[in-house]
Amino acid sequence: MNYLLYVLVITSLFVNSQYLTKEQLLCRKWQQVGMKLYEKTYKKIDGCMAEQIEFRKDGTYSKVIYCSMKFDGQWIFNSDSTKLAIAITELNGTKMANTANINQVKPTTIILHISRDSLIVGNEFYSGSERKYGHDDLYYVPVSQ
Repeated sequence: MNYLLYVLVITSLFVNSQYLTKEQLLCRKWQQVGMKLYEKTYKKIDGCMAEQIEFRKDGTYSKVIYCSMKFDGQWIFNSDSTKLAIAITELNGTKMANTANINQVKPTTIILHISRDSLIVGNEFYSGSERKYGHDDLYYVPVSQ
């Protein structure tokens, strides 16, 4: 009987650790390692060109670009958790005027891939007079804690 209980506990721990929600996967610090601009090839990014972003479970986030510009804001998933809406509320500690309510921000950041060890998001847009759809993709890995 004890053996069966042991097997059930170990199995449930293993199964539960494999199936994390998108929020559980997303909410951590990420370091940008590359980018692929629309219709271009992948480029590795490092040093101060790489951004760091942290998503928190309370719906807030922070991002540092060029090693010194710090953005703070809010984020939410769209209804099926395939996109993010992001609103900037502060830049380098200064509150932004006329910040949009996060619930009114259109989700334009596509979650192309998310796992424990990588995040790929696409910033979508429509381009030119033909309004051709595209997205610039950003590649991230988790920051060691």
